[in-house]
Amino acid sequence: MAPRRLIAPVVRPLLLALAFGLMGGTAVAQSARDLPAESDAALRGRLKPGIKGADDRRAVDAFSWPWSAIGRVNRSDGAFCTGSLIGRAEVLTAAHCLWNTRTGAWMPASGLTFAAGYQRGDWRSFSAISTIRRAPGYRLGQSADDWVVLNLETPLGLSEGWLGTQAITAAPAGLIQVGYGFDHRHIQTANLGCALTGALANGTLLHDCDVVQGDSGSPILAWTIAGPMVVALHVASATTLASGKAVGLAVPIAAITDKADPPGRGIRPLDALSAKTLESLVAGLAGRPAQPADSTQRNTPATSPKAASDPP
Repeated sequence: MAPRRLIAPVVRPLLLALAFGLMGGTAVAQSARDLPAESDAALRGRLKPGIKGADDRRAVDAFSWPWSAIGRVNRSDGAFCTGSLIGRAEVLTAAHCLWNTRTGAWMPASGLTFAAGYQRGDWRSFSAISTIRRAPGYRLGQSADDWVVLNLETPLGLSEGWLGTQAITAAPAGLIQVGYGFDHRHIQTANLGCALTGALANGTLLHDCDVVQGDSGSPILAWTIAGPMVVALHVASATTLASGKAVGLAVPIAAITDKADPPGRGIRPLDALSAKTLESLVAGLAGRPAQPADSTQRNTPATSPKAASDPP
């Protein structure tokens, strides 16, 4: 990992926050706890600010690659966020997810676990956290530096694979956000075809992906010939003063690392249906023929997780 550096503005950048009329109130830090006792209608109403128009999220198979490289960062107090493997033993998530509002202190490594490929009470593998590396100088509420890298005790990337990282200087067509939302906390959902819509003066990117509580720390991916590449990290949602519309806030990957690392496959089978859908999506938006990200279907059977409850 390398120190933060500046990146060029995104295509169609919005004006500075003042001109854009952004942030009618504080941004919503999206870690999640157990669902409160309330009606479905009330729940939808409470989460609606993160859904921009129609809800475009769809379930994906967390037991297949590349979704197996994405999982839940679980806290010992029951809260969770989304995290993703970006190396053999490195998980990227949002820094605010580690702040314990009850104690007014940061969660220690001993109070965290990462469950890769978590799905309906099962998971592909999980690991304790050995060390934590937060962004230098990060302060709560500071979206531009809201990232942390968790070093795992067990190199889960060897089996689950990991996502690549790629800095961008222009907004690519057809991005994918994948996470564990508050309302679907036991399955992964993906928003296919969302986009970066601008940037703030502090480097924070704006996006229109559908996100709710629990999605903090989720990767925003560009699907390339090499495979899935993390280009930004979702950290919060906010509303505009002018229109009251929701907007997502994300940290550009260039603020975290200046290395362009390819993804790793691990041993999990490719989610061929999703890969085909994503290739077609990207090709259609870019106006060019599809290029397969991975044409080899691995036949290695996935082993069944051995428990049916959240890891400790």
